Formats: sequence, C-alpha cells, structure tokens
Amino acid sequence: MEPREYENEFFRSHGFKRQTCKNCHDVFWSQGPREICAEKPCTPYSFIGRSPFSRKFTVDEFREFYLNFFEKRGHTRIARYPVVPRWRDDVLFVQASIYDFQPWVTSGAIEPPANPLVMSQPSLRFNDIGEVGVSGRHLTGFEMLAHHAFNKPGKEIYFKEHTVELCHELLTSSLGVRAEDITYKEEVWEGGGDLGPSLSVGVSGMELATLVFMQYMREGEVVKPLPLTVVDTGYGLERFAWMSQGTNTIYETVFPDLLPKIPSEITPPEAAILADHARVFALILADGVVPSNVKEGYLARLLLRRIMRILEKHPGAISLHELFSLVIMHGSWNLKEIGANPKGFLDLVDVEEARFHETLERGRSHVRRLEERLRGEGKKIGVSELLELYDSMGLTPDVVVEELKEPVKIPDDFFTRVAKLHEKSETVEAATGDDAGPSGTVPLPPHTLPPTEVLYQKDPYTMMFSSTLLWVEWPWVLLDRTYFYPTGGGQITDTGRIEKDEVVEVARKGPFVLHRLGKDSGTQLKVGQKVDCSIDATRRRQLMQHHTATHILNGALREVFGPHIWQAGAYKGIEGARLDVTHYKSISDEELRQVERIANRIVSEDRPVKSYFSQRRDAEARFGFTLYQGGAVPGKEIRIVEIEGFDVEACGGTHCTHTSEVGLIKASSTERIQDGMVRVNFTAGDRALQMVQDQGAALRSLSQKLAVPPEQLPQALDSLLQRLREVDKASRSQAASDVRDLARKLLGSPETAFPVGGGKYVAVKAVLNKQSVSLKEIARELTNDPKVIAILASEEGNKGMLFIASGSPKVHSAVALLDEARKVWPARGGGSPSAAMAYGDSGESLLRAVESALSHARKSGTELISP
Repeated sequence: MEPREYENEFFRSHGFKRQTCKNCHDVFWSQGPREICAEKPCTPYSFIGRSPFSRKFTVDEFREFYLNFFEKRGHTRIARYPVVPRWRDDVLFVQASIYDFQPWVTSGAIEPPANPLVMSQPSLRFNDIGEVGVSGRHLTGFEMLAHHAFNKPGKEIYFKEHTVELCHELLTSSLGVRAEDITYKEEVWEGGGDLGPSLSVGVSGMELATLVFMQYMREGEVVKPLPLTVVDTGYGLERFAWMSQGTNTIYETVFPDLLPKIPSEITPPEAAILADHARVFALILADGVVPSNVKEGYLARLLLRRIMRILEKHPGAISLHELFSLVIMHGSWNLKEIGANPKGFLDLVDVEEARFHETLERGRSHVRRLEERLRGEGKKIGVSELLELYDSMGLTPDVVVEELKEPVKIPDDFFTRVAKLHEKSETVEAATGDDAGPSGTVPLPPHTLPPTEVLYQKDPYTMMFSSTLLWVEWPWVLLDRTYFYPTGGGQITDTGRIEKDEVVEVARKGPFVLHRLGKDSGTQLKVGQKVDCSIDATRRRQLMQHHTATHILNGALREVFGPHIWQAGAYKGIEGARLDVTHYKSISDEELRQVERIANRIVSEDRPVKSYFSQRRDAEARFGFTLYQGGAVPGKEIRIVEIEGFDVEACGGTHCTHTSEVGLIKASSTERIQDGMVRVNFTAGDRALQMVQDQGAALRSLSQKLAVPPEQLPQALDSLLQRLREVDKASRSQAASDVRDLARKLLGSPETAFPVGGGKYVAVKAVLNKQSVSLKEIARELTNDPKVIAILASEEGNKGMLFIASGSPKVHSAVALLDEARKVWPARGGGSPSAAMAYGDSGESLLRAVESALSHARKSGTELISP
C-alpha cells in the first residue's frame, strides 16, 4: 500500500511520526521518536508483573468495559454470531468478526444490523494449535472485540481518523497507557476477497489490536474499490485482560477458576491445552457441529482427541465428564445451549471416548505391522506416515511413537499441519448433500431475455395456468412465468403438460426456469405463442407433503436430541423421502418413535405454515442462524418457511399451508451413513397412508396364517422360529447320522471298498445319486481316517461330477488322481492334494473316469505325490 493510505489528520494533529523499526524494518507511527516498534520480537514482553494499564480486569469485566466504551460513543451493541458461519459456504469457522458481515454487508447488498456497531465475537483459528500451552500466549479460541462502521457514498459514518482516535482514547484516557508507549504498525489485511491498509497496535511487546480499513476488492488479478468502505477492527479480549493482570501466561487470566481445579499431576502446559480445547469444543458443539472425519467435525474431533490423549497419560486424575462439567461452569463463554442439554453433551463425549479407545486398540497393532512392512522395503515411519496415521485412523503421534522400534521425532507443529489438511481459508464445498439435481446439461437462454417470473413460491396450489413461450432449444422451452417447480433443494421436479406436450423435467439456470419436453412430444410450439400449462397435481401434492414433513422432522429431531442436530442433506421424492442430520450415534427404535410422535403431534395441531420473503438482515435478527438448515442461501432477500412456534428455515421449496395437510408422517428406518451423520427415511401424506395400509394388510394376513391376534404376532413368531430351529437341528443331526451310516456301509462293502498299497490303505469308490454338498460330507466322513481315499461320483441328468478326497494327501494326492481321471473324461475342475472336484458329462465316460482313478490308487507300492 502507498504511504498515503496510512496518513490521517489524527496522526498529524497529535504529533505522530512515521518511522522504520531498526529490527523488523516495518514502518510504524508513534508520538515521539522510537527506534523499534512496540511488538514482539522487537520489544520483549514488559507487562508481566507490571501492567501498563491503570487497573486490572477479568475477561468478563473487560468485555463489558469495552462494549460500554463504544456504546457511549454512538455504537450499537449486537450479539455474537455462531462460530460456524452457516450464512456462507467458503469457510469452516469464523476467524474474525468481519466474517459475520461478508459477503452480504461488505458488498453493499444488505444493510448491517447496526451502523456503527460494537460486538464481542468468539473466533477460532487452528493455524497455531501446536503452540497452545507451549508459548504461553496462544489460544485456539478467542473473543474478538470489534467496532465496525460501513460507509456508503454520501452516507459516511467514520473511517481512518476517528478509528485511530477511538483506539488511542481507549488505551490512554481509559486504560492509562502512556501515549509514547504505543505504536501503530503499517500492514495490509486481506480476506474474503476484500482488502485494505491496516494498523497493528502494539503496547509493551504485544499486538493488542488491528485496525483495518477495507477499501478494495480483489477479482482475480484485478484490485478495484469497494462499493463501500468498512472499518474492520479487532481487539483481542483475552490479550487486554492478560496485559491488565500481568500474569505469567495468558492462561491464568483466561481460566482463573478452571486451571486450579485441574489436578496438579497434569503439567501446566497440558492443563492449558485441556482448558483451551475443551472450551472450544463445547462452543463448536453448541453451534451445531458434531465430531466426524470431515470439515468442521474433523477439527472438533482433533481437539477432543488431544484432550483424551492427555487424560490417558494421567489415569484417574480427572475424567472427561469432570473436565467438561468444569468447562460448562467456569468457561468464559456463556454456553446456554450446552447448559440446557448437559446430558446430550456428555453422552456425545462418552461415545467419542469409546471410539477413541477402540481406535487406540486397533491402531497399535496396525502401526507395528506398518513398521515391519516398511522395514522390509528398507524404509521406516516418518513424519508423513505420522500425519497419514492421524488423518486416516485418528492415532495421535505419541501413540504411534510408543509402538515403534525406531522412533521418529514428532514435529512441534504436528497438529498445525493436521489442521491444515482440513481447514480451508477460501473455498469450502457446499455441505448440504441434497440429492435432487438436474438430470443433464441445461442450456442457458440469451441474457437479453427477461428472468422467469417464479410463481410456485407464492402459490403452490395453482395447477393450471397460461404463459407465453419466450425461447426454445429443443427439448427445453422457456416461459415468461411458471408455476412448475424446478429440481433443487433436495426436492425433485414437477411434471405436467404445456399444451399437449409432456413436461418431464423442470430446471433452473441462472435467472431462468426451463421446461424439458418428452422425447415423444410432437411439439408445434412457437416463440411468442400463448400456451396453456397443467401440473401433475397428485405428484405436486405428494412433494409438498414430503417437503413440509422434512421441516417438521428436523424440528422434532432437534427437540429430542438438541441443537447439534443440523440438516446435512435431504431428498423429497414421490415414493419416499429422507433427511440426513448431524448426530454422533445411531438413532434407536424408541428414539425414532419419540421423534415420530412429536412430528405427528405438530401435524395434528394444524399449525399454520407461512411462506414469505424477508430482508436477510431482518430474518437473521428475528430467527437467528438456524435459518440456514439447508445451507447458505444467496440474495439480499430470502424466502422463509415458518411452522408457527416450531421451526423456521430459509427454503425455496413448495409447502403445505397447514401442518394438517401433511396427513401423516411415518419414519420407516434410520441408518448411519457416515461418521457423524444419520439418515432418517420416511414417508408422509398419501404415501405414508398407503405404506401403513400395506403393512396392516401384511400383518392381518400373517395373523390369520398363524391364527393369533396381531398383538401376539411377536410371541407367535418367536415360538415358530424356535420350532424351526429345533426341526433344523434335528434334520441336521439326522443328516449327519445318515452320512455316518452310508460311510460305514461303503467302507464295509467289498463292492465299494478296495485295498490299496498292499492293504495299508483303502479306496472307496461309489456312484451316488447325491448333490455335491452331500458328496463332500460323505468324503469328509470317510477321510477322517487317514488310511482312506474317497472316489465319489454323482449324476443328475446329463451332468456328472467327480469328487476325490484323500486322508493321506502326501501319499495319495487327490488332485493327481483327478488328473488321471480327466484323461478319459473331458471335464473342468481342479483342487488340492486333500480334495479335488471336476464337472463333465454323465454316463460311460464318467464311469471310466471313476475306474481310472481307482486303478491308479490301487497300484501296489505307488506313492502319488502332489505335483
């Protein structure tokens, strides 16, 4: 940035000079001459034990002090946003307060919730996770105190000068810092596509705040002015409190009540990690993330497994339950969501703890095998293998090293590297997982055409309407207005007719809704023609029932399990529907019945289902960010679907106007589709009624056949199955007896038993009317005696089979005998010295094969060794 970007009247009028640090060579502003900036490493920490502030603050006290300071100077206090930014799909976590306002406010698309505003925003950064507990100053989660102003042309609130003035007043007049001890270092800030000059505020060796002046936006390689300029400040709450107290590390200041309750056998660095990670994990869960192997859930699990590994090193010192109970009580964040459902929170912790121990048990043997394999290849386990073992199996590096014969040094930044594998700062794939989408390529009409007037969102009950044909690219046509719903949001397409032509698919392309005609349509449609359209009303009604039921079920799941339930995907079809939600374990049958009861209670209460458009800012202020259950929704104005007093979501689908129209919700099954995600399969309305009727008919039929009332069917079936098991057991016992009897008969008959090797062995030859499984059983019974060779054949129609087994395979090879038999009997087969089998024609050739095998077995003194 040019030097002029940092100049302002406040600096000029208060005697600030622009200087260059002789150590780091960065440019900074200060009152009076200085050779170095006031930040580490140029200036070491000088506040430990002697704070430059005029008074001490706890974390909670300084938060309130800061917010009050700016409220008195014309700022409106607003509540924190969730740390999981559901309103955008390009980042995993909020890392700074400005994330709350990107891209909608910073682009000028919508108004901010207040202007100017002040807030305290919890923020998460995993890039220095390996430094937590080690450096004495790093935290994974921190609160960013911030004041923001959004300046539009002709409506400027304030910009650089007043921002610096407010900061300087806070530090000097309110906190008692000497003006000459403060430096404002010139930097450039960039994030979310926005950028601008910034000033890093240093005192006594620590960067306390950053003052960013967002003026530009980057589009590819081009940097151009923003439509509005933004004051984006970040004051580190924990750092201010730390500097005020001057404790040895930041952890004593942030966790004054928590750290003393962690047993002394746990080292101070470990205790700091436990406190930091547990607090952040609780916050992530409160904002709707459960541990998994992907995205936000992966980083949540990373925190929890670091905690569990430390606790495992100190058995009996403190349990996971005890630690999290302390965090809920003494953490510096007010986690009302966790406090409202502590049992659900601790249940999740139990599940994760069990999985961790399973991972350790399974993983240790895997590590040993991997090391042996690599040693055989002249290699050994290194850092890349440590990363892979954690990423794929969740094995912490110290666990791996414990199992190695040749240990490897664990890099200090190991967990920072792990976090970078899954933490994305720019583009994150959309995570809604909706399974309904266009069936193929959809053409884009010319941009000169007007956008389609979408009417299905205003009135989902209109099934017949007229429209004008604007454009045709066979088989796709564009109407000026439509009630047809295009595939999207997990809901499949409407179908119907345009004049006599069948509409088989509807899809959105940019601002247009296009209709695909069936391949057998003999269309005579022409551009400019007025056309009559009709929608398949039965299909539309079913889709409305399934989509409304999805919202009801999602609300019921949150009521049963808690706020961590978040929609991760959905499908609304004709035959059935499914809803994927974040959850840490499988849903039991009783839990599913409970969810189903709540859902059908909402149906029976005939609650209004309102669909309307709202300014994004107003909707977020009124309902919060659970609006974005289906993922980030674009636009200044969003469509709200509100089930009165129960569920509110931003959604573009077609819905019933009262819950009673859903008719019935029947949850048929659940399944864990991946780690941290559960699928609920269900039907609603007419399809649910049909399913219940079909199931009822099946039960009545079964009841009649078993001659018991329907309610006694489980006991009757249990009794029947028990009898079948007894019959099967008796049958198998009889079959085994029959096999033994036949084997004895074959061995005792001179027509089937022949001496071999001078009488040392016996060859049994027989052609039986048996299936192959029986031949195997008879051969197995015969060759339990090592002196016996079994040569057994069977015929069924024109198919023949030969099975040869040997009790002494090293002396008489079954496969060698089979090879001799196949010389006179063309057949396919093979085997081992113990047993061999072949298939071919029945009749004379098979009999010759049997005799050939016997002949070779009977050769006196011959030992047939396996080839």
